[in-house]
Amino acid sequence: MGRRIKLSGITLLILLVSASWGWAGDVTGLKTFSAGAPAKASEVNANFSAIKTAVDDNNDQAENNYTEITDAKSDINTLKSAQPGVAWTQGGSGGTIGSTSASLKSLTLVAPSSGYAIVTASGFVYWNIANEAHGMVRLKVSTTSGDTDEGDGAQFIRFQAGQGKGIFNFPFSTTRVFQVAKGNNTFYLNGLHQVVNGTATVDDYTLTAMFVPKSYNSFIIKPPLTPITINP
Repeated sequence: MGRRIKLSGITLLILLVSASWGWAGDVTGLKTFSAGAPAKASEVNANFSAIKTAVDDNNDQAENNYTEITDAKSDINTLKSAQPGVAWTQGGSGGTIGSTSASLKSLTLVAPSSGYAIVTASGFVYWNIANEAHGMVRLKVSTTSGDTDEGDGAQFIRFQAGQGKGIFNFPFSTTRVFQVAKGNNTFYLNGLHQVVNGTATVDDYTLTAMFVPKSYNSFIIKPPLTPITINP
């Protein structure tokens, strides 16, 4: 009788352990014991070995999942801190555009991470034309104060000779995209009265910088065209 109770206890222990780890890897090849029937030690040990294999496998998967969850949490925190955002400044008068290149307005964007800034300057050039001669104003958004060199972001406003004189309002808008580093990034709206005719100022302006964490630029390489032979 005592041996029979002992065997039943071993069987119960195996069933309990199997049930408690039922969400682990599948346990296969278990020997089923009947109440009162003798059990071989090798069969009992084989059952425990199968259960251990499944539990160990589940433990490995849990550790891998923990690592992946930790990495995902880090990525999520990075994404949360790198949300798109905007900085801007605006006003009625943005300063006189002189005959020497100079900054008219500046704006500092505090980027939460490295990424990109879409910078736009818009408004009006309030131009008091002194005579009917030619005149030209140059505006540019740049990361360098006073930069009005020709290139990306430079906009020219020309007054053609013979159109009279007096006060004219010329709308302008220029946009550039810059790579930015985490922290402070300063942008400038620069101006130059290149061909002086009267006085010119920036009026009703807005200088905006929008931060985005990623670029989706893609370059499509087209295959070479296959020559077509036309028989005469």
